[in-house]
Parts: sequence; C-alpha cells; structure tokens
Amino acid sequence: MKRIFLVLCCLLAFVACKKDKEPTKKQNTESDTIESDSIVSYSVGDIVLSDGSVVSSKSTTLSDAQKQSAVAYIFYVGEDLNNEGETSTRTLGVGFKTARKAWCSEDAQAYDVHVDDIDYLVLNGSQNLSKVSDFLVRTGRTDDTDDSSKYPAFYFAKNYKNSVTQLQGTAFEQGWYLPSRSELLVVLDQINTIRQVSALCGGDSFESNEWLSASQASMPSEPESDRRGAWVCAPDGFGWEYGVFYKKGEHDVCVIREF
Repeated sequence: MKRIFLVLCCLLAFVACKKDKEPTKKQNTESDTIESDSIVSYSVGDIVLSDGSVVSSKSTTLSDAQKQSAVAYIFYVGEDLNNEGETSTRTLGVGFKTARKAWCSEDAQAYDVHVDDIDYLVLNGSQNLSKVSDFLVRTGRTDDTDDSSKYPAFYFAKNYKNSVTQLQGTAFEQGWYLPSRSELLVVLDQINTIRQVSALCGGDSFESNEWLSASQASMPSEPESDRRGAWVCAPDGFGWEYGVFYKKGEHDVCVIREF
C-alpha cells in the first residue's frame, strides 16, 4: 500500500512539473502568434487599426489612440469584383485620407489614347497603373508611368503611406491603389456610412459628388481627341452614376486596399 502511495506521489509531481514548463494560453509562442495573424479576417463595417485589430463602425466614440491608429473601413467582402480568372474572395477597405488629383497630365503618353487594358470590364483595379505601362510598351510608345507627376492620382494611391503617418512601419503601408470604376461604385454605395466613419476616425469629409476612378472611359473607335476620358463616378441619388471626364482634369480621389 505504501509503495502504491509513493508511486502516485511521484506521478503527480511529474505532471505538475511538466505543466509549469508548458506555456499558458496567455504566453503565446512565436508560432502561435504567426498562426493567429495569418487567419485574421474582416467583415464589412469593420474599422481596421494599424495593428490589425478592429473596432465596429457602429461605435459612437473612439479613444484618441484608436482614432490615431484607424487606417481603413471595410466596405466589401466577396468575389463580384474579381477580374476574369480570379477566384479568391476579396476583402477591400477604403482609407480615410482623400485628395484632388488628375488621372494623368496632358503630356503623359496615356493621355490621348484608349488604354483598352483598363476599360470598364476590368473590375479589379489594383494593377491598372502596371497595365498602362504594359499597354504603352506593347503599342510602341514611351513608358512614362514611373513619372509620378504625369500620373498624380495613381501615385497618390501608390504612395498613400506618405500622407498617413500611422501606416508607416505597419503591415498596411503598401498595396493601396486607385479604385476601378466598379470598385468605386461599391464605395459610393456606402458613402454616407463612410462619411460618418471617417468623421469618427478624424479622417477627411468625403463630401465630394465627383470621384475619379482608375478606369479608361473613351472607346478606341472614337476620334483621337475623344480618347482622353476617364470614368468619374457619383454617389447614388446624385442624378448620374458615372460619366466621361478628361484625364487631365482634377477630381477627388479615394484609395482602397485588399485586407
């Protein structure tokens, strides 16, 4: 009997010792953290903070720290904005900083040509600037898309982190882009909510009724002088949904990103 008691005591001591050496749930190992970060998912209505966490857009107040770290509002989750051949579910957020920029300057190589690579059928606009570059090379023109002064709206989006200091050094500093016409229309479907959320986060007002997209508007069959159009979109209820405006004209722009 005494021998059995001693064996039990030894087993209990061994289990207790092993338990002390194992990390608790609060003591996440590096692999645990990486695995947790890799499965983060967002829903429409989330406000994404710079550390990857979220707060609900239904919140009536945010702390100063939350306002200073708010980077985007999730406005879309789905597959309807995929280009042909794309099958993944896309999660898109819009940033809270806007600007007034032109699609391109009058001396840009893409100004007076129809860039068919980025017409309204291209739903995912994340690669539109690169597609302009490919088009210029393919058609024997000089590729000047590395000149930010000639494509100001695209470069405001591409260099968005320079306008939003809380993005710098985070996982979200890259990947921002000027939305396609289709993506922009989804943003504008929720413009009233976005205006409220941006105000809550200390962002810009989003009050404009004319927003520039990254999409080519005019058709190649039209005269050369009519190939200078980009799609500009309006919020629902403004009387028109989208229209053709000169690429050199300045309009308000917002930027989006996949999360």
